[in-house]
Amino acid sequence: MPIGSQQHIQVLHVDDDPSFTNLTETFLEREDDRLSVETAVSADEGLRRINDPDRLRPPDCIVSDYDMPGRDGIEFLQAVREEHPELPFILFTGKGSEEVASDAISADVTDYLQKHPGTEQYELLANRIQNAVQTQHEKQRANRKDELMQLTEFLGDTGGFEIHTETGEVLMTDGCRRIAGFPDDATLSLQEAIGCYHPDDRVDVRCTISRVVETGEQTQNTWRLQTPDGDERLIDVTITPAAEDSHDDGETEADITTLRGAIHDVTDRREREQELTAERRLTEQSLNALDDLFYVLGTDGSLQRWNDQLTEITGYADSELAEMQAIECFVEEDRKTITDAIQQTLSGQEVTVEADLLTADGRRLPYEFTGAQLTDTDGNVIGVAGVGRDLTKRKEIEADIDWYQAIIRNLSEGIYVLDAEYEFQFVNYRVGDIEAISERDWTGRQLSSLAETGILSTGEVERVREAINCVVTDETNQTSIEVKPELPESTDVCELRLTSLDLNINKELILATTRDVTQRTQRRQEIQTLTRQYQVLLENFPGVVSLINEDLEYVRTRGTELSRIGFSPADVEGKKPHDLFAEKVADKIRHYCEEALSGVASTYEQEYDGERYRTQTVPIQTDNEETTQVMAVSQNITKESKNRQEIQRKNARLEEFTKIVSHELRSPLSVAEGYLELAVARDARSRESEHLVKAHNAIERSQALIEDLLTLAQAGEQLDELASIRLADVAKGCWETVETAAATLTIDATHPNSQTQTQPPTLKIEADRSRLKQLFENLYRNAVEHGGDDVTVSVGICEDGFDVADTGSGIPESERDEIFEAGYSTNEGGTGFGLRIVKQVADAHGWDIHVTDSEQGGARFKFSGVRFVNQ
Repeated sequence: MPIGSQQHIQVLHVDDDPSFTNLTETFLEREDDRLSVETAVSADEGLRRINDPDRLRPPDCIVSDYDMPGRDGIEFLQAVREEHPELPFILFTGKGSEEVASDAISADVTDYLQKHPGTEQYELLANRIQNAVQTQHEKQRANRKDELMQLTEFLGDTGGFEIHTETGEVLMTDGCRRIAGFPDDATLSLQEAIGCYHPDDRVDVRCTISRVVETGEQTQNTWRLQTPDGDERLIDVTITPAAEDSHDDGETEADITTLRGAIHDVTDRREREQELTAERRLTEQSLNALDDLFYVLGTDGSLQRWNDQLTEITGYADSELAEMQAIECFVEEDRKTITDAIQQTLSGQEVTVEADLLTADGRRLPYEFTGAQLTDTDGNVIGVAGVGRDLTKRKEIEADIDWYQAIIRNLSEGIYVLDAEYEFQFVNYRVGDIEAISERDWTGRQLSSLAETGILSTGEVERVREAINCVVTDETNQTSIEVKPELPESTDVCELRLTSLDLNINKELILATTRDVTQRTQRRQEIQTLTRQYQVLLENFPGVVSLINEDLEYVRTRGTELSRIGFSPADVEGKKPHDLFAEKVADKIRHYCEEALSGVASTYEQEYDGERYRTQTVPIQTDNEETTQVMAVSQNITKESKNRQEIQRKNARLEEFTKIVSHELRSPLSVAEGYLELAVARDARSRESEHLVKAHNAIERSQALIEDLLTLAQAGEQLDELASIRLADVAKGCWETVETAAATLTIDATHPNSQTQTQPPTLKIEADRSRLKQLFENLYRNAVEHGGDDVTVSVGICEDGFDVADTGSGIPESERDEIFEAGYSTNEGGTGFGLRIVKQVADAHGWDIHVTDSEQGGARFKFSGVRFVNQ
């Protein structure tokens, strides 16, 4: 509806300054009495107001500041766009910059207005609000109108166009653009439109248009249209002239300046016609590819149609067969049989006969002919369709029946033939292995003999009898059962397969074959046991395990957590996420299940019923690598999540502490040190002042303490990157960066297991270089501080690591458990954190550290569990 007819424009103004929102509300409502303003002091409050379930509709426009606590204006805009992509949103901010404006445009802001002093800005804001809302309403009306037109054209698969012959302008409906493959805003000239047709059709299109203009007559044609994406569509085009009257010298004539028309996509219809033609051709080719004869006879017995096999087998040409009666293709003594068979088939009977086919060169070929009545769509009999099958090979097979019977009798598997009265008609020699009963003795025996002789129990015999009845009564053509012989010490299981035997005799016969399936049965029992074990495992799984199909239905679900959330497997199985959970929870489950069905495994977390869950979705593929199901494993991580949040809070406090130490403590110390040096520089006598020296030492110790604290707080037990490092290079390099006075360093890189001396630069370990340097530097400082200026420090390789030893006074055994505690030091100038850092680095690498006496009586730090890198 136009803005002028709208009674109210509901505006939501979001700004963290309530006084400004109140002032804005007053001025806006004064500028236009149709404006009704409600306010919010944060983006979160604004979102709650927009999505209030008691609200009939969202506001017509949102006005928001940029710089607000929590979400800023851009984040607020992005959140609004997720639920209301078309809602007008004006960023009204005092923080103007190209970056903010660019971010706002990227987030699809409707308008951007910077705050200025004075009341003129409210008039401008009111105008912007009115324009934004009116533009949105007009867009909605246009969309509804277009939707109705598009629906009409879509259902009919048609489109319309109009050509202005004087300007060459072509106007198209949405349906026309859709069929032609053009975007919704596409416009064409007449020449461009003609260029969309197939090159071979363009001349005809141009001539047709000219003819309509000249003659004023409607025309219709079919042309090939080429879409921009390379597709080719076949369309029926109707062009109708639209005449406009003009007057010249008092006479009226029609000037054709406009052509209107319609296009209809007939591609699918033509493709269907082509498919039917191709299908008929395929049928003919298939019939010609048959080894059998195929033919169609008229009601008078004449040959109407046939496949290539008939001409090839008989030697008659197609022209000769067209003049022949069917009986002329048979030997004289079989012609009456064929004539009778044709008449019986025409009467509706199913007939199969055998007769010798007579070829053009006089050869006789044995064939079996089967015919069926042929009717038209009204049910009138119009002939016979039949198939002739060459019996030459069958005759040869029948000649070798005795040979095949001999093979059957000597097969390793048991073969039996019983009649409908459960009497054995045939058995092969395998039965002779049972109780020394000969094949001849079994012929004529009843099935019950198996129980009488103790081969099968009475119950098993009854099961076999029921299976035979199923085959005899045509409930099934074939069936199989497993039976367990009652023979002494036998654990075998046999599969008995029963099949109806059709020998074209007036007797119902059943063919029975047996084979040993003991291993298969045992394997099935193992699988059943394993399935039960898995079932128990899943039912007691501390969480929920679900199997979900392609339709996003729960196929199976088990786990102890299922009952905690108020479900049983029966409640869940067969249902979809949206049948069970709230929309937000269900949407997330559906999203990750769909990703898994596309082959992407995921892990995500979400809240449900006051608890937090971590879910893994994994695609399940078939043997041909198609993903048809998803396995979802959910576990309650509420406790873990709370622990993680607690760690995050502690880390935040630690980070704040680090900032204080780094800035608030170090800066004053640096200032104090500067003033101290200035005092010494001004008064040379003060250099000898004991108080100033102590102050200087105290400042240096404080700064060292800060550095060690920062190392402990920031690095912790984390490693940046493990690399292959030459131990001797790092040990030597660290020595050069530490104040060591007259102390000396020795490095022995001989591995205890090596037969020859290994040069220091070649021995490598896996470690984080920066953390390893922290370890060596603190050990060196500790050795010099406690061992004196002339101490000797040695680095060596041991069985599964390395050690650092010195020639100092050593560490008493009673204190070795305390030296790694933060703040522990026996040196007045020490910080007490050096060895704590050493322990921290070792723990981060997973190394064990042991303190012992060195060979010279000093301290020895041995690091084990170190991984050496192969050379």
